Amino acid sequence: MERKPSVAVVFHHIGPYHHARLNAAADRLAVTGIEWSAKGYDSWGAADSLARYRKVSLFSDATDQHPAKAELRRAFWSALERANPHVVAVNGWNNFGSLIAANCCVRLGIPMVVMSESARQDEPRTWWKETIKRRIVNLYSAALVGGQRH
Repeated sequence: MERKPSVAVVFHHIGPYHHARLNAAADRLAVTGIEWSAKGYDSWGAADSLARYRKVSLFSDATDQHPAKAELRRAFWSALERANPHVVAVNGWNNFGSLIAANCCVRLGIPMVVMSESARQDEPRTWWKETIKRRIVNLYSAALVGGQRH
């Protein structure tokens, strides 16, 4: 039997929406869903069906203040080494967890796909913010962007 390509997908918390997409992807890929917090801070709740993918929760309860950045980096590094994916998809590019996950991928030599939603009208653009964003986003091999205006 041919080995499926492997992907790790990184989220702050895997909610029902993410869970459904990871289950669908698992039909064709070896999927590892990595969440840095098993506890969600939104109204989505938890998924109510079995996972057909490997789910890794780095911490039971992670926020912007906990765990320390070095502890989160070690946890991501370890999870990525164990999963050994061909590629990593990272949700977002500008929060502490996404930045740490991207840093680990760069150091481990794992190609990355950034998943993001954005529009020019979201907030006023400044040259220095756009310069920082460009430098970060250029670390990724590809991007998956989308969504509708609300």
